[in-house]
Amino acid sequence: MNDHDRQLIRDMKAYYTARVPWHEQYMSYGSEKNLETTRAPIIAAIEPYVKGKRILDIACGTGNYTQVFARRARSILAIDGLPEPLEVARSKEYEGEISFRVHDAYRLDDLDETFEVVLATHWLSHVPYGLMDEFLAAVVRRLEPGGVLVSLDLSDTPDFQDGAYTDDDGNRLNDRTLPDGNTYPVVKNFPTEAELRRHFAPHFADVSYQEFTDLKDWLVVGSL
Repeated sequence: MNDHDRQLIRDMKAYYTARVPWHEQYMSYGSEKNLETTRAPIIAAIEPYVKGKRILDIACGTGNYTQVFARRARSILAIDGLPEPLEVARSKEYEGEISFRVHDAYRLDDLDETFEVVLATHWLSHVPYGLMDEFLAAVVRRLEPGGVLVSLDLSDTPDFQDGAYTDDDGNRLNDRTLPDGNTYPVVKNFPTEAELRRHFAPHFADVSYQEFTDLKDWLVVGSL
């Protein structure tokens, strides 16, 4: 990891730590029930991959999707590199076997466990392009034979395009200002299907891609 990528990650950690008081408002889900309802087609698409499986939920944040998939999974280890959002996640109610751990998604090799599924919701877009190959390789090392990486993320919208700029590595950044007036640069990449397949191909035997145009999300699944 070079100095530039380290700084990008430090800036994003600072942003998401400071954003905790407003995170649920930003995501606008309102409740687990509302998330189940508004994202029903996405949840239905992911369910076959996670049902009855042992899951590593990467960068779970405040646990919105963790709640949804906990009742479907056999078990979930939900990790986040920041203790503040993880405390919010821990405070919620869950069905099923779930545990939480403060753990950096860029240090997956420090985990002892392996899993049938690695789940990443609204995370891959924050991974700097210079770290993508390293990150995906680390995911594969945490997967058991036949395992899958399930990655859900946001499609590009005018909100993300406004004020965006690009660094020398091709990462798109936005300077995001929180209600307290503080501003942070945040990586938010929007890879195309072809770019995602190119990133995933060296690591996974099969890659599937699906867009949910009305919901402004995409889903990519890498299978070993």
